Amino acid sequence: MRQRLTAFALATGLALLVTAPVTADAPRRELTVTGSGKVSVRADTALTTLGAETTRPGFTDAIGDVAKRMNAVLSAVKALGVPEEDIKTVTYSVEARTPKPGDAGDPGRITGYRVTHLVQIKVRKIDHVAAVVEAAVAAGANAVRVVSLAVEDPSEALARARAIAVKNAKDRAWELASAAQLWLDRILTITESEMQVTPDGDAKARPGQVEIGVTVTVQYGIMRWSPYSRVLPPMP
Repeated sequence: MRQRLTAFALATGLALLVTAPVTADAPRRELTVTGSGKVSVRADTALTTLGAETTRPGFTDAIGDVAKRMNAVLSAVKALGVPEEDIKTVTYSVEARTPKPGDAGDPGRITGYRVTHLVQIKVRKIDHVAAVVEAAVAAGANAVRVVSLAVEDPSEALARARAIAVKNAKDRAWELASAAQLWLDRILTITESEMQVTPDGDAKARPGQVEIGVTVTVQYGIMRWSPYSRVLPPMP
């Protein structure tokens, strides 16, 4: 009887020695994948960046001309119903101009000043954006840089895009792990990139649509399959 107990103890101890390195003592292995998700939604807001810029020999003349133009532009835009809080300055710069290479005279002297003042205008009725831009140009705006569509509250679409991105990363991780005869362990880290809002690639068929995209990077622990392992792979 004592011999049987001793044999059983030895067999149990041997099994523990064989399985322990696989589950606890094995070196940490990692697999990092990226996943992306995009959702198309109807835009409910338009954004336009426009303003005035000029180059004059004198500093006072340059900033005065731009200020005069912008006062008229803002008055015209507000007359169309755009509130003050939907207008914000995004660029105001003054650049001293110097002679070009090869010009006569002192190359370090200032020959003039270029002043630029741009504002971003949020238009809450998309079909009014053309009228806003035309009114601004008629009032003196000579720089129209961007006209784009946006979504005022993208939180719902962002949540859907995020879920798609995480699933995409998970599917890709399982494909790679299976090809390498590995098992995925728990998620170690997950990070999300900045949200992107871009025109829908099918915008001609569905005007007014934008895509909200999210990219995630997921790091998994991985385990090599072993016939002695007592750890079952998690379900995908």
